[in-house]
Amino acid sequence: MKWLIVLSLFLIACALFWEDTKPALAWITSWTLYGLGGVISKIMDIPEGGISWIVPVYLKLMLASNDVQDWGGGKGPWETLE
Repeated sequence: MKWLIVLSLFLIACALFWEDTKPALAWITSWTLYGLGGVISKIMDIPEGGISWIVPVYLKLMLASNDVQDWGGGKGPWETLE
């Protein structure tokens, strides 16, 4: 778990000090959050239910993915198709 915190701090520092890394960091993070939301959506499809607490988690992941994409310049899973 410590390595994840160190990696996160390193990536944030890169995004703050080197503007060129911001789009790449946002792209990776946005797709990761989107993928986690996809995994949670599969859990929500289980017919037994009883996991209503997971819906807000799913929504927060999707909103965070969109926010990170916007912060990074608009490249990622929410990009407009032409």
